[in-house]
Amino acid sequence: MPVVQLSLSGFCAICVLAIAAITGPALHAVDVITIHATVPTATETGTQPGRFTISRSGSAGALTVFLDSSTGTATPGGDYTAIPASVVIPDGVLTLAVSVVPVQDGSAEGGESVVVAIQNVSDNSYIVGNPFSALVTIADDDMTASVRVPQLLSY
Repeated sequence: MPVVQLSLSGFCAICVLAIAAITGPALHAVDVITIHATVPTATETGTQPGRFTISRSGSAGALTVFLDSSTGTATPGGDYTAIPASVVIPDGVLTLAVSVVPVQDGSAEGGESVVVAIQNVSDNSYIVGNPFSALVTIADDDMTASVRVPQLLSY
């Protein structure tokens, strides 16, 4: 157990009582949880899903991670298979992958984003670190229709 040494100048009865009330280890390693986009681009054709990876620094005990995916431009269920509101990292495991599986929608809409943020965790010994959110882009495979009007020449 680490020892904390304090020096007091003068006598302070309240300070002595406060120091005497401190119990437990003086320093505690904080466990941290983060998220990264490890496959930051998904294809609408389904040949390449996107991937978020959630990482933690401590591996003891199962950990429930609560997620928010409501801020991107892509629509859950319409543009990609909805991401769960929570995932469980099993005991002894340091990372967990969450896939972004695009839905082929047939609409020409350009690239759209899926943003996932860590909201909270089930264990109070963890803090949400940085980065706490990540972005995957769904590349659209649909083309916009264009009409070409030939130029009329008059003589």
